[in-house]
Amino acid sequence: MTLRLDRILPICLILDLMWQLLALDDISINLNHSGPVIESHQYRLQCHIPNVVQATSVKWYKRQSLVYQETLSGNSKTPELTIVPNRTDDGVQYRCEAELNVGLRSSKHISIQVFYVSITTVNHTGPVIESHQYRLQCHIPNVVQATSVKWYKKQSLVYQESLDINKTPELTIVPNRTDDGAQYRCEAELNAGPFVPQRLKQLTSDLLSITVHFKPTINGTNLPTKVPVFRGYPLVLVCEAEGNPKPTVSWSQTNPAVNGGNLTITELISQNPVCTAINIVGSTSRNITVVPTEDYLPLIAGLVAVTVAIISVIFVFIFSIYYKTAKTGHYSLKDAKPSPQNGNIAQNGKDNPLHMKKLSQSDILAYP
Repeated sequence: MTLRLDRILPICLILDLMWQLLALDDISINLNHSGPVIESHQYRLQCHIPNVVQATSVKWYKRQSLVYQETLSGNSKTPELTIVPNRTDDGVQYRCEAELNVGLRSSKHISIQVFYVSITTVNHTGPVIESHQYRLQCHIPNVVQATSVKWYKKQSLVYQESLDINKTPELTIVPNRTDDGAQYRCEAELNAGPFVPQRLKQLTSDLLSITVHFKPTINGTNLPTKVPVFRGYPLVLVCEAEGNPKPTVSWSQTNPAVNGGNLTITELISQNPVCTAINIVGSTSRNITVVPTEDYLPLIAGLVAVTVAIISVIFVFIFSIYYKTAKTGHYSLKDAKPSPQNGNIAQNGKDNPLHMKKLSQSDILAYP
């Protein structure tokens, strides 16, 4: 029998195409790891393409987003995608998509379950109350081989315990108002070998922030319990309070009652006012004793003015006497002795000699 080549070639091509189409169902994706997927650890996804088909490129998708693309050559090895999952990747789906010589084909989805450490408040949600007791729990998956647990408040280590497989690690806290906004976390120490990187030897939970609610406290520095009020001078009392949630402040035993922290009073107030601050946790009050006081300042000022006036009069009197004495001079004739005339004439403060001539009797007779 003679076989015609022109009939055999089409049949071979058809069989080859059918084989390739049947092999398309073998495009698959898998994880190169049989154990649990631990947060922050590194893994590889592999896209398996049958050898009977020729692939030119592979695309990797996480959910619906393209995360990586690579071009393949004739001697390319199995396409891989390296992933480092975290807790937000729990349940995420990956797939690979290959560009083949017979068209575009995609693998089925593979879901990733990520194991991680978490921290919660036991039997409680929302803000905590000051001075109440609460328990924090550190949830560690059973598949994670941990040896101990460390508890941190902010950046400080507050407690460390060995892990008991029959007990969930817990930390008891009694928060106060200074703990408002504090962040807690737990860290599991893994049973890893000496060649495992340090970052893979601990699994750390997310931060748990706590909000602390506490009853109000009135600021006593700005509001003493005893307040003097001068007659005729109104006084503004300021009541300030700190609390969480923010308290409302009001004044009672006033006519009328006042909502708010400011209260204007006079000495005529009939009752001592009371400031009250309240929130959902509790309330606190402060009684104010008003002491009416006379204003002696005008009287004191008058006395000072009179005193200054009297001192001024005395000063003027003394000064006038001193001035008069200095102007007229002061002479004393006690023990004074007469002195003979020297025949001089005082002129311009100086003694000038006066020349005198002795008269004869004829000169005297000749004087009319």
